[in-house]
Amino acid sequence: MSEMLELTLSYNGNDANNHEIDLYDVSQALIGFQRTLALTTHLVLNNKIITQAPALKNAKILASPAEEGSWKIKAGVVLTGAYFATTIPQNTVLGHVVFSLYDYVVSESLGFHVDFNKSLGKLYEENQVNNLNIPIIKQHQADSLIEKCSTAIKEIHRPIFKTESATSASITAKLGNSIKPINANFSIDSYNYIDEVFA
Repeated sequence: MSEMLELTLSYNGNDANNHEIDLYDVSQALIGFQRTLALTTHLVLNNKIITQAPALKNAKILASPAEEGSWKIKAGVVLTGAYFATTIPQNTVLGHVVFSLYDYVVSESLGFHVDFNKSLGKLYEENQVNNLNIPIIKQHQADSLIEKCSTAIKEIHRPIFKTESATSASITAKLGNSIKPINANFSIDSYNYIDEVFA
């Protein structure tokens, strides 16, 4: 038994509009996508920052086939093991917490300010009211996670800045019955920003 939070990485412009993308660039971008999801998910589930994506515990990240007629790929964050068995009532809340932290990390890395207290802080207040057992991530932990994910977030830009087989990218999540985008989009401008800030 498991629950999956589904996130989609989509590329647009240039070759991506013709349903093609440079294979090497997108393979490196997918490693970056997986790494950012793994590090973020591990912090939410285990209240600990890891530096290597294979160290992810209590979850798996699975890929679905790329969709025909586009250049996008879905990644599912699947909760596994004992953690899942003890948290069945709050799976929807847990998905929102993972997504909110992921949005914070990516958006802040790309220069789009997200108010930590209004995003994650609000979710934690609601969780405490409902007595749910989700570790509370502090802002300093989220900011440390940004540093750990910066190289991976640069790599997500690779089809945009290296071979220019795409001009932009976006990440969305399926939360319940709705699709929610992260605040930041990937572009040559966001690549230049993260490259300068995390040089």
